[in-house]
Amino acid sequence: MNQKHIRNLWDSIKDISTSILRIEDLHNKLSLCATLSGQKNVASVEPEDDSLLPNLQHLRKILRTFKLLTSVTTLRRIQPSPDKTNISTKIRSYFVELNATKKPTILLWAYKNKQIQNQFKPKMTNFQIGGILGYPSHCIKEYNKYIIINTRNYVNALKNQYNTNNDDEIIALIKRNAHVTYRKKDNTIKTLKKFPFLPYIACNKCLAGEYDISRKINAPLEKLSRKIDSQFYNDILLEVKRLVALTEQ
Repeated sequence: MNQKHIRNLWDSIKDISTSILRIEDLHNKLSLCATLSGQKNVASVEPEDDSLLPNLQHLRKILRTFKLLTSVTTLRRIQPSPDKTNISTKIRSYFVELNATKKPTILLWAYKNKQIQNQFKPKMTNFQIGGILGYPSHCIKEYNKYIIINTRNYVNALKNQYNTNNDDEIIALIKRNAHVTYRKKDNTIKTLKKFPFLPYIACNKCLAGEYDISRKINAPLEKLSRKIDSQFYNDILLEVKRLVALTEQ
């Protein structure tokens, strides 16, 4: 793919906000450029706020002018069920019901191969979405594990801070979004520090160097961002540095 063509895409989309998070916005745009270049088979953009939806339509029109195929899907993301051994059946059932009634996820997909459309479903798990995007299965598995751990820690924190083991009382606290303090566990910051250009969260084995697939995905994305625009490359590194500094305060 002609480097100028990829740079033209970057110039066309760099001022269109795709996320309320700066680092995610930069990663989204890098993934779109990587899809145009052929480094990735498909990219996705998931706006977290309705105010970004007009930007999504504008972005889609631009991607089409660069001969990328696009789809906008509305799907329900099926989250992993909380740990059966640490959360009661009633509370687990409540989380399943809560997930089923959440607002559907809107995704803009960009790709070159029309067959990718066949993989889009109205209900999809993190494994299915991550699989389409080419994320390593072991990284998705660990990401799901941390969702379960954090859900368990959240429930245990409610029990401790509100001094209750009653399921109905705990569910009532969840419903009213009661204030609670607990430590969330994941590899977000570790991934940003080691693989700042990855569009997903790496697993512990990738971070420790036991698996090299995340390194192999990160390296060409880093190279591409530098080729597209040195400021683009520097913006990603500066935002990573800012986020890491916030966690170390």
